[in-house]
Amino acid sequence: MNDVTVDFSRLFALAGAATVLYGLAAAVLWRWRGRVICGRGLEYGEAADDPLDGDPIAVLAEVVPDTEITPALLEQSEAEAARQQERDRAPRRSGSGPAGRLRSRRSGTRPSWPALAVLATALAGLGAAGWAFHRASRIEPYALETVEIVVPLPQMEGHPPVTIVQLSDLHVDGRNRVEPLLAPYIEQLKPDMIVFTGDIVNRGPSTPDPAGREAVAHKTLWDIARLRPQASFACLGNRDGGTWYRDAETGQYRELLPNPGGFCGEASDPVPPERRLTWPVSRESESWRRDQGSAVAHPGHDFRLLVGEAVRWKTESGVSVWVAGGGVARQPVDEIDLALRHLAHLRQPGDIGLLLGHYPSMVRQAAASGAVDLHLAGDTHNGEIALPFLGALARKTVDDGVFYANALHRGAAPESGRSVHLYVSRGIGTDDQWGLSMRLCNRPEVTVIRLVSPSSAEASRATPWLPLSF
Repeated sequence: MNDVTVDFSRLFALAGAATVLYGLAAAVLWRWRGRVICGRGLEYGEAADDPLDGDPIAVLAEVVPDTEITPALLEQSEAEAARQQERDRAPRRSGSGPAGRLRSRRSGTRPSWPALAVLATALAGLGAAGWAFHRASRIEPYALETVEIVVPLPQMEGHPPVTIVQLSDLHVDGRNRVEPLLAPYIEQLKPDMIVFTGDIVNRGPSTPDPAGREAVAHKTLWDIARLRPQASFACLGNRDGGTWYRDAETGQYRELLPNPGGFCGEASDPVPPERRLTWPVSRESESWRRDQGSAVAHPGHDFRLLVGEAVRWKTESGVSVWVAGGGVARQPVDEIDLALRHLAHLRQPGDIGLLLGHYPSMVRQAAASGAVDLHLAGDTHNGEIALPFLGALARKTVDDGVFYANALHRGAAPESGRSVHLYVSRGIGTDDQWGLSMRLCNRPEVTVIRLVSPSSAEASRATPWLPLSF
């Protein structure tokens, strides 16, 4: 069962940080504005020199030293001082020109700096939101990134490194973002093996052209398969129709991909037509059933689709890698369980066990089997929308309620005591579950996994891992 939860604790942390920053800015502005009185740097409450303050006779004697001070003149001066005090006590009114500014400063009325701070904060927030929206919708979904993962395995002792390129979660929707770039991009990496871990197309309301979507997906996978690596494998995701179809009227399961678990063997064996990936990808459609096994399935240039199966691939240096995989189906057959049982039966000591399973939570089954060294998964997209220092806001979990971040994980199950590695890819496309197609702080990813000897120089660059708890 898929669950997507929004991490409100991170949203509250973001709001709290914004409140603290606003408070600091307001405090600084409040303190700074108190020093601006007539440009003299006086604190509020400090008396400024004023020719009208103090003893009226002394002031008049200072201002008009050569004039005789008469009672009439003194009375006139006191009246003027009283009028000035009335003007100082009057509420501040907007004024223009030097006189208005002088009255504002002399009266000590404070300018509305908190209001300006609120306005500046609001404008900055709107600007940041606009920038984030533009980046999430127009920049990051088109900015492909290579992530290199180095995994030392004892089975690689004395052998050169093996390079595996992982693709996951294409979610093709017909918009042609990075799909045309994938084949030439991967060709430069010169992989020994290419694997695809599910979710080929989108089927939601935001998909503009279903027919165009399938054409783009077919061409993308076909162009990658034509690179002719030593081996190419794939498993299905939760968006790919699956091996089984449940009839809405009868509630009975119907088999779409025949004979799950029935094609185990060598990677060099001929691939049955129903195990080739690049035919029309809507497996629940009439077009798929009509076209299967026809010319759209290109013999010898295709991903081998694993449906509860395990296949051995032997590297040029002689390392045996058993690749097991299956879709997300749990009923009527658990494909991953079926694949792991095949793997445990066929694998020999010294062989490497590799599992292709779309859901990261499948690592629990992999660890319990004791037959898997590395599990490659996708599905979560690392939340698609993330924030610096806070991480993913929407967190997708399946079955076990754990969100597996985009990272290398490692742990050992009590049942087997054998360590298993798990890598969760961010994927390439965007999910259309909410009608949005955005990525923020989560660029599309092509993963390069290098299996190396623990005693080799490359082992010093081993990727740090997060602990798995079972």
